[in-house]
Formats: sequence, C-alpha cells, structure tokens
Amino acid sequence: MKKFALLLLLPVLFWGCEKTYDSVVNPKQNNTIQVTNIARLDTSSNSTVDSVDYLTSDSVLTFAISFNSTEQIQSVQFNIVSPAGTQLNSSPITLYNDGDLSAHGDASAGDTTFSNKFTMSNSYLSGVYIVKYYVTDIYNSSNYISAQNFVFDNGKNRFAPVLSNLNLPDTVSIGQTFIFSVMAVDSNGYDDIELVYYELYKPDGTKVTNSQGISQFPLFDDGATSTNGDVTANDSTYTVFLTFPSGQPTGSWRFEFQALDRTNLLSNKITQNVELIQ
Repeated sequence: MKKFALLLLLPVLFWGCEKTYDSVVNPKQNNTIQVTNIARLDTSSNSTVDSVDYLTSDSVLTFAISFNSTEQIQSVQFNIVSPAGTQLNSSPITLYNDGDLSAHGDASAGDTTFSNKFTMSNSYLSGVYIVKYYVTDIYNSSNYISAQNFVFDNGKNRFAPVLSNLNLPDTVSIGQTFIFSVMAVDSNGYDDIELVYYELYKPDGTKVTNSQGISQFPLFDDGATSTNGDVTANDSTYTVFLTFPSGQPTGSWRFEFQALDRTNLLSNKITQNVELIQ
C-alpha cells in the first residue's frame, strides 16, 4: 500500500518550525510525560504533504507515538476526525506497547512507543484527516497531548455537486423578509459538500460584498429554523432568509447559486433575478 507520513503536528503543546516535544502534560501532578516522536511511516518520501490511497488489498494504517518515559503512563488512545469534522471511531482507540506487530503494529514490547492499526474504508471522504492523541496518566488524568494530519483518497471518481429545485420569489419589497432554498446533492456523498452559497448583484451589476469582504453568502441545511429558515437538517435542501433594508436600489437583483465540494469541484450555477420594489 502507499504509506503516509506525518504532515503536521498541531501546536497543542509545541511551538516553532522544528519538531520539538518539551511540554509537560500534567504539571499539577508533577507529571513529566513528554512526546518525543510521532512516527513517519513513509521514509522514502521527501514530501511534506504525503497521502494515503485506498487500496482494496491493503488500507490498514498504523499509528505510533513515542514518549520520553512510560513510568507515568497508564494508557494512550487516539481518535480520527474526518474532513467533515465527524469522528470515525465510535470510541477511543487504544495504542499498545506489547510488541504485537501483527495485531497492533507495535514492533517492541516495553519500549516508549505505543502503536495500533486502523482500517480506512472507501466509503470515507477524501480529504484531510486529523488524528488526535490522548494520554491517561497514573493519576487517572486524561489529556489531549498531540495531533497529526494525513490526506486520504478513497479511490472513487470525483463528482461535482449538482444544484436543483431553486425556490426563490421573483418579487420582494424593501423591508420584507423572505426565505429561499436550493437542493444540493453530490454523488460522493452528503458530507462531500463543503459549501452551498449565493452571490448577489445589484441592478447596476455591482457584486454585493459585506463588511468582512465576503461575497459568497452561505445557505444552511442544519434545521435551525429560527436562525436561517431551514426546516429539516441534512435533507439536502439548503435554506436562508434575507431582508433588503431601506436605502437599497429598487430594480432587478441577480442571484447566482453554486455549491463547492471538499475537492474544490464546483456545481452547476443557477441564476434568477428578483425584482425589488418599494
């Protein structure tokens, strides 16, 4: 299989360009547990951005983390977070220091390295995954100690999102709050959709940009009816409401709708004009 390497140690306990591990996990208990290494498995690659490809023959990944000492370590665990921000594992995965290379990928028992395996599925999203490591010490104190990223390619063909079923009034009044929605689907799965948005153009053709410099305004599929007007979460219908305040020019305003997936593929564009009246 194509191996992967450590991409990034998030600055949870570290700082600077070099990989240094000199922070105390639990100073309140006089704890001196320190991370010394997170294994780089792809020793043949010089790239700082390594990736993992899904292979039907072998998509088992081995994660390993090393410490300065094991005297105060009770257990080590990790979670894997997907590009959508969801956790893949239903419960924390324990890493072992038992020398069981076959079961856990651990090369030597009783050393300072804890390891375990995890199998990636082609049903998982392609994109950047975060591995979060935790240590429970002999004082029963559990702490988030470090993290690493890797890029996963599920091997599926990449498909752009598709927009349809736009529901937008053709005429609105200044001061009137109106709700509009559009359906967005993606053949690579619901979670592959990164953003559904609209861009707005004034009657003179000027694109609307807010005070933060944003011109792509999001629609939502979270069921937060009172916040954005969406009735049902995760039904692929993305919704928002809008009010044109007093002082905006009347006439034909152009709405352009589009969706973006996690591999930066853009959907078809749907355009509709709305007549703004007094």
